[in-house]
Amino acid sequence: MNSDLGQWDSGLSLTEELARTWNDDIIWWGPESIGATYTIERYAQQHSGPFRAAFSERSKQTISVAWPKAISADFFEWLNFSTVPAGVFMGMPATGSAGEFRVIDI
Repeated sequence: MNSDLGQWDSGLSLTEELARTWNDDIIWWGPESIGATYTIERYAQQHSGPFRAAFSERSKQTISVAWPKAISADFFEWLNFSTVPAGVFMGMPATGSAGEFRVIDI
């Protein structure tokens, strides 16, 4: 899954790309204002598709992994990448200036 994240050029449709590593009945909980999504198709339609359409010039990702003592999980990781807002996303306008994303998956 980590090798698929952020590359956006597999030649597959978004749902086919996600199906390589996600279960069909995935439930994804997003940050506040995004909400939750059930199934790969809904995730692609409600979150990932609009995200990809709104950003360009995405950098190669870096992945950091931690084994925190304060969180009851085996591990969590965060992805770091930069990209340029080239379209509206969640009400935020395109700026044309690169910004950095730090994504945490638990």
